[in-house]
Amino acid sequence: MDTNSPGSAAPRPDAGDRAARITALVTLVLLVPTAIGSLVLTLASERASGCVTYGVDCAQVSPALTVGAFLVSAVSGVMAAAWPHARLPFEGWRGLLITVQISAQVTLAALILSYS
Repeated sequence: MDTNSPGSAAPRPDAGDRAARITALVTLVLLVPTAIGSLVLTLASERASGCVTYGVDCAQVSPALTVGAFLVSAVSGVMAAAWPHARLPFEGWRGLLITVQISAQVTLAALILSYS
């Protein structure tokens, strides 16, 4: 059987790049729900309500770290999803950006949850 025939289901050369872009977009779409869900869980805790109400037992996490993790996740996600394939600096560039994006998003959730 000829594998070069038009009816064969050979994988496209850009299939891996397309899957990486979809992964970056899905993770980027989940960034805001992750932050909001973590915030809701945090505000439902007794420690966070005491911190908001009375100013006692507050976490020592800098808000700048939380904002920084959000921005790193957002920027790396946009870059991973929108960067043209022909202009990638090296082969694993998109995968590296997705790894940074997911790591920053998990760090963001952990920082928000540390307030609870």
